[in-house]
Amino acid sequence: MKRIDAHVHIYPPEIERERKKISEKEPWFEVMINSKVHKWGTAESLISHMDQQGIESSLVTGFAFRDRGLCRIMNDYVLDSAKKYRGRILPLAVVSPCAKGAGEEILRCAELGAVGLGELFPDGQCLDISDSGQTWRMVGACVEAKMFILFHTAEQVGHQYGGKGSTGSEEAAAFCMNHPQIKVVFAHFGGGLWAYESMPEMRLALSNAYYDTAAWPWLY
Repeated sequence: MKRIDAHVHIYPPEIERERKKISEKEPWFEVMINSKVHKWGTAESLISHMDQQGIESSLVTGFAFRDRGLCRIMNDYVLDSAKKYRGRILPLAVVSPCAKGAGEEILRCAELGAVGLGELFPDGQCLDISDSGQTWRMVGACVEAKMFILFHTAEQVGHQYGGKGSTGSEEAAAFCMNHPQIKVVFAHFGGGLWAYESMPEMRLALSNAYYDTAAWPWLY
């Protein structure tokens, strides 16, 4: 059976080197890299780990910044890594969804081999995924490019922790109902959204929703 890791982040070395400077203008980045479970990883270290664990392919992304220039740096690194390790690294693109040029960057990355968009951070990128006025352009570009979207989500109960965020099952469900035409993956169990699929009407409404289990062993 083929083993695929559905949620991996890698970083170009210059992002790690400049992390303090970047953190000054990217608060969410600062929160995430200071999490006790955060680890820096390059394409080379990822491939080494995949070989050790018997993983054939990984869906790989960078970090979704608010700054569009930083997003492009991440995209170029992930896309170049996918060319170097063809078939093993399956690249995802990142954009600042509400920034000028986001749609064009999605299409550029699709032409260069990106298979999806994300992981996007609603809290870190000032994005309300339940507001179709904020999401329709991004969704339109992804539909045109035949790409899925991966969103960071989290359970809205229990204790707080760095990087949890305020986007949970309610916002995720609204996104699905607003945009039934696109496949969407909600990270970290969709903040519990999957459980509501036991309701017939929600199973229908969430027919375009998928979930990953990333970070479950370390529920902070």
